[in-house]
Amino acid sequence: MKHKKQHYLLTEQAEQDITDIEAYIAEHNQAAAERLVDRIFKAFELLVEHPDSGHTRTDLTDRDVLFWPVKPRFLVIYTRQDTSVLIIRVLPSDRDIANILLSKV
Repeated sequence: MKHKKQHYLLTEQAEQDITDIEAYIAEHNQAAAERLVDRIFKAFELLVEHPDSGHTRTDLTDRDVLFWPVKPRFLVIYTRQDTSVLIIRVLPSDRDIANILLSKV
């Protein structure tokens, strides 16, 4: 039996989140911005390998999504799909995540 190769997909909003995070941090430290973006993409790869690693946050949303922390202070919000992990958002943990997730993604 062949196994389907797992991969990740990003919503347009998740792509924009990463662009915004990188730009903001790069204003102060380009090398730190690059390291953080690398850490974020490594988290995506980890989630592909272990899609159940995340945790639910019923205090933030009743949507069928999981959360995975990326240090120092970011959350990857994703959902599992048949052969992929869909990255919905990548947000600073101090944002109003509950309200952000209420809006369309």
